[in-house]
Amino acid sequence: MLHNYFAFDVISEPKEQLLLRVDKEKFGAIAKEHSILPELIEPMRERVCYVDWAYKHKSRGLVEKKFPFRKIKQELVSLEKSARQTATKMEHLSAGARAWFAIAEETTTQEMLADDSIGTSSFGHRIYRQFVLNGQKTATFMRLDQINEAVSTLPEIIARLSADLKPRDKGGRPSNQAMQLFVQELYDIWTNVLHRRFTFDQHNGKPQSEAARFGWALLILIDLHARRSVFYTAMDNAVNLRHPGRGRPRFG
Repeated sequence: MLHNYFAFDVISEPKEQLLLRVDKEKFGAIAKEHSILPELIEPMRERVCYVDWAYKHKSRGLVEKKFPFRKIKQELVSLEKSARQTATKMEHLSAGARAWFAIAEETTTQEMLADDSIGTSSFGHRIYRQFVLNGQKTATFMRLDQINEAVSTLPEIIARLSADLKPRDKGGRPSNQAMQLFVQELYDIWTNVLHRRFTFDQHNGKPQSEAARFGWALLILIDLHARRSVFYTAMDNAVNLRHPGRGRPRFG
């Protein structure tokens, strides 16, 4: 769960430089305060380095300047068409083709169990290995049903990306996409890595719940000028998405 989601070509920084974005000592102090296991601290810090990059580069103005929307939209429209064609073909695979996939998956499973050093099976399946909290090592690879699911969702993802590609509105107050991204990553780390309940409470402008206190400490580590009210609104919205019916946030 500690892989990063921002290692794409837009990141021009060398990885060595990127991983210096979040100070080890300061992050370590935050981690210790919130009783995070020692073996998770450095992988989490590295992930937060990527979050830091994405947070600071979320401004659409930077993207618009570097990548013209018209060319990106043309590329996405073409890719969506190809993705839909592939998804349709995958959905209607013959029984014979599925049987060959099953043989490949069984062979991959045997190779994976026989040799824990291989990263790719003889059929080309990428093998993912990681340590879980009890120290045991797990190994997985994408099977046909998982590949089908990924391929079937790809056209819709591309379509939404394409629909969102329009010049930024110059008037009005822009939505704080950077803060939304930060809180989404915070939620994933808190629930899927640390396996803790994500809640939001504040009193007199100060974060009270553990998730809120941890998030605010991380946020000011990467953005000293972050506004509490914007962070609190994003936190409250994140909780409301999963627990509808809560009241509006209060600041003060």
